[in-house]
Amino acid sequence: MDDILILMEELSMYGNSLNIGHIIKELRQKRNMRQEELAYGICSQANISMIESGKIYPSTFILHQIACKLRVPLNYFFLTNDGGMEKYKKNTVRQIIQKFLRDKDYTQVLLFIEEEKKIGTFSKNKYDLQFLIWIETICLYHTNKLDDPIVSLKKALRKTFTTLNHITEQELLILNSIGIILSEEGKNKHAIRILRWVNITLNSNYYISDYTLLIKNTYAYAQALSRQSSYHQAIKLCDKAINYCLFIESSFLVGELYYEKGLNLYYLKNFYEAQCSFSYAVQIFEIKKQSQYKDFVLDKIEQYSFSSLPSIK
Repeated sequence: MDDILILMEELSMYGNSLNIGHIIKELRQKRNMRQEELAYGICSQANISMIESGKIYPSTFILHQIACKLRVPLNYFFLTNDGGMEKYKKNTVRQIIQKFLRDKDYTQVLLFIEEEKKIGTFSKNKYDLQFLIWIETICLYHTNKLDDPIVSLKKALRKTFTTLNHITEQELLILNSIGIILSEEGKNKHAIRILRWVNITLNSNYYISDYTLLIKNTYAYAQALSRQSSYHQAIKLCDKAINYCLFIESSFLVGELYYEKGLNLYYLKNFYEAQCSFSYAVQIFEIKKQSQYKDFVLDKIEQYSFSSLPSIK
């Protein structure tokens, strides 16, 4: 029975990839573009051929680049597809939005959400609509286009919230965002209560499908504690999150966590260990090609008058 289900899923995926591949091929031919031209700077010509024939799924990143090159919005590939593409479409939308958020490209996210609102298919489900309201609020807040983000985030929460005993991961993420914003706006005591509650909930035998949630929360909680001068507690949380990243073999926010740890060590006048943590952060940002973050930490090192980075063995 399991083999039959797996086969059916594979056939469904093949049909969906074939549909997207056909649309890509049709657009490419309308543009009088050869496969080699479309592939240039994105992937190999062989990959384009396999995508167009439906043999492989394009990744989210590749599909976005193909859309840019063919001069169509990413949503174009899903407009003519049937209901079988709905889950793939929603996952792709979320992945692309998350990628832009990691790059702090809030303007691009807002444009993307505006397109989704016009199409309407993504926002029919209350959980998906909640996601769009939450992300839009975060982007408007970071681009100084929203007076009261907390009101908007509470509106997003009310779309699905029933009880704290049955809280969803997405609701926890929204609560985490509320805590972050409150802390950044100087309402630190309230922020810490929220972030601590989320942290306890996540650590209380709570099944988490999104491994980044615990890391995001622990990082935010550490920052809030640091703002109220609870430096030792903040360092412990950073270490806990770093160890968790090592355990699950992820580099997500590791550079930021080492920087935050270094900052708190500096405030405690433990300059050597602070310098070591900053050095780790620089190396991680360099490996991940996050030059903006790397330069920021290097500027801090210069600002704090560290003579040179210690070697890490």
